[in-house]
Amino acid sequence: MRNVTKLIVLFCFGGALALHSGAQVPLQLTPFWQSFETNVYSTGMVWRDCNNDGYIDVFYSNGNDMARAQNSIYLSHYGTLPDKTSWLSANYEYSGHSAVGDIDDNGFADFIVSNYLGADGFSSKNFSDLYLNMTGKSHISPDWHNADSIYSFSCASGDPDGDGDLDLAVATGEGYGAMKQNDGIYFNVGGALQTLPGWQSAQATEAMDITWGDVDNDGDLDLALCYDDRPPAIHYNVGGTLEVAPSWQALSNEPANTLIFGDVNGDNWLDLIVAFNNQNGGTGKYRVYYNDGSGMLNSGPGWQSSDGGYGSALAIYDYDNDGDDDLAAGRWWDKEAVS
Repeated sequence: MRNVTKLIVLFCFGGALALHSGAQVPLQLTPFWQSFETNVYSTGMVWRDCNNDGYIDVFYSNGNDMARAQNSIYLSHYGTLPDKTSWLSANYEYSGHSAVGDIDDNGFADFIVSNYLGADGFSSKNFSDLYLNMTGKSHISPDWHNADSIYSFSCASGDPDGDGDLDLAVATGEGYGAMKQNDGIYFNVGGALQTLPGWQSAQATEAMDITWGDVDNDGDLDLALCYDDRPPAIHYNVGGTLEVAPSWQALSNEPANTLIFGDVNGDNWLDLIVAFNNQNGGTGKYRVYYNDGSGMLNSGPGWQSSDGGYGSALAIYDYDNDGDDDLAAGRWWDKEAVS
């Protein structure tokens, strides 16, 4: 299973990362909401207002590599989520992560899902799906999918060419079977995604995650990926055009599962946080690569966790309200913990 988070660890930043041992932030010990649906192997989750009623809803992409499943959306009713899903996709897939964004620029958030495997599992590729939202609830059948079949565990929407509409970047390849593919971007033309990638990486990879961020503060989005078969890398955007070969790579040539951007040390430059995963080798530590203040990241980590494992989900937020962001990090198949 590619990404089921069991361990939750909180770290506190204060210019540098350290294990947080301060006052306990008051959180309920039991969840205030749980879904009715079980055994769907939820993998991607995005919070977004689906129907523009001012309340945040939750989008789930389901299936992973465990079972073909429907994707789901739970619509908040005046701040209360229903225990049964408000929307289910008509199709059942081995879905990985997902993205939410207004692709057709009609004011409603659309749902984009990376499908990891095809109907025959690891022996077959699939397509990524887009469910358009025209009236506050997504269509149940995909309105778009790419024409080139791929393994894709993660996707990210962004506007790298600066034309005002959202394009779709996909991480491709499959690490267990060493199936390498070129990562790609499907550009948005007039509110519609093209079915073939208008940009592809120079190298075929076994990519696990992908994200956008303006690393060099030049006003356009750069693209970062992490992989099973090579170090995390960044493709810089020069005047609206992404380089096809990354000009930055980390020193750590270890499998990684997830990466996010964030300003860890408060210097107004984005740093890169990576969850390495030792299922296929390596140390499986969490690492932060600091921005040197010129838009280039240090190739070695400025901080790393003391232990390792099957690193997975990452998120940053000022959990203890002390003015700097903290790191929540997850691992598969580990004990539940908060530090």
